[in-house]
Amino acid sequence: MNLSLLNLGVIFFIMWMIYFSLGAFASMTEDKILLNIFRSFKYIIGIISIILIILYIFY
Repeated sequence: MNLSLLNLGVIFFIMWMIYFSLGAFASMTEDKILLNIFRSFKYIIGIISIILIILYIFY
């Protein structure tokens, strides 16, 4: 797996866009399930970020 800083930046940008688009859609529809997913998505982003940083450091 060839990870560069540019690839990591693109991955973080895509996760950020998904996070805010999910939040906007959940707020617009006021769906309880989507709001719960939006609230827990920051933990998912944190875990993915840690995994990507570890992969970047060791590979």
